[in-house]
Amino acid sequence: MTIIRPSRPKNPHLARQARSAIRPREGSLWWILRQHPGQALFQKPDRWSDLHNKVLGVSWYELKTDDTLRTISVNEEDIAKLQDYVPELLKARYKDKFTALLQMTLETLWPEVFSMSNIPAVFDIRFDTRIYKKAVKVDAAWVSQSRSPASISRSPNENAKQASHLGQMLICYAEMRRWLRPKSLTENDPIKRLNRLRHNLLLSPNPHHDARFVGILLAMAQSGFYAQSSTERLPVNFTDTKMRIITLDRDAGEFIVYKGHITKEFLIAFDAPFEAELNEEIRLRDPTITYTRVPLRPVLDLKRRLGKALGREIVGDLSK
Repeated sequence: MTIIRPSRPKNPHLARQARSAIRPREGSLWWILRQHPGQALFQKPDRWSDLHNKVLGVSWYELKTDDTLRTISVNEEDIAKLQDYVPELLKARYKDKFTALLQMTLETLWPEVFSMSNIPAVFDIRFDTRIYKKAVKVDAAWVSQSRSPASISRSPNENAKQASHLGQMLICYAEMRRWLRPKSLTENDPIKRLNRLRHNLLLSPNPHHDARFVGILLAMAQSGFYAQSSTERLPVNFTDTKMRIITLDRDAGEFIVYKGHITKEFLIAFDAPFEAELNEEIRLRDPTITYTRVPLRPVLDLKRRLGKALGREIVGDLSK
């Protein structure tokens, strides 16, 4: 799909006036946002709420966890490492230590996929001609290199920028937002109470349907289609993309792997929010996010369980 836009003035002030004078097409993303006045929807993903899930038509599906114990080939040295890493991973509270343990755990399982990481990783978000620099920050990001490692740059930053064009997939680790509760029944700090209330209002009734993850998946998908160093507006040929988010539920002792399917129509809606139609049919099927819980124990079977959740297109054939 090719979007033809009217020419717009280069002066930022005149450009804003021109945008305000354009009447958005019915069904476009801008038109949809205008149906919710006063709801503060135009926010960075860290401030996205369950209303964003509803407005964007996000579909969430939990996939069944395979609890059958069927170990695959992992050498004894790696098993010993995992038995050390996993308990520490669940206990780690400092971000630097946790991220290092996470990197070592994943690299032990699949060194060819997780050896090159970008810690932390930042992504821009694009909305029409606007670029919101570093709008999304995640704890770590990797590019699946299992398909054609020879064609990938050894720089993780370049990998992230070129992932979609090379048929690769971006994977990131991001913390799941949680309900904040008072530390004690006698807490009487009005500022803390207000901040806690504001935070909790952003959360979905189902904590696993975190709207922030939608923004992360969008930013990751967009990163493969735009020239990072150029401010010039160039034609973009969007394609459907698939991304992964890994998070950790410490209380349950399990990874949760999210698979995001972001279609080209959804990407076009953000690229041309005044013109591209995001109709009901598109919103019913896009974006689609599935997630799978992966218990960390028993460690002997962790590679099979986590590999199945990540997918063969990332980790390869698990039967080998």
